[in-house]
Amino acid sequence: MLRFLFDNLRWLAAGFLLTFASACGQTWFISLSAAAIKQEYGLSDGGWGGLYTLATLASAALMFWQGSVVDRVSPRLVAIGTAAGFAFAAAGMAASHSVWLLGCSLFLLRFCGQGMFGHIAMT
Repeated sequence: MLRFLFDNLRWLAAGFLLTFASACGQTWFISLSAAAIKQEYGLSDGGWGGLYTLATLASAALMFWQGSVVDRVSPRLVAIGTAAGFAFAAAGMAASHSVWLLGCSLFLLRFCGQGMFGHIAMT
């Protein structure tokens, strides 16, 4: 067992880090800022829920196509691209001044964080 752990330490560490990073795209993490986001953009509970649902469903739909990229491209490159996309989404959310950009940022946060990070970790 120890031999397996040492022989595969980099793969296990990468899987752990990607799984850990996926938490930032999960509903529980994003919901920590929901009240501040609703107040900042003047969104009702229904407006926020609708925007979040749309971003989540769109990111899930994209996973059908994009998820197979890990089978054709190096997981290392996909992980780097996903991390860059996630960082871009976080910066976009921080700098957003419109509901449209907020929705795009939520989409990327959900797709990169909840979707691709977890998918790459399990692949």
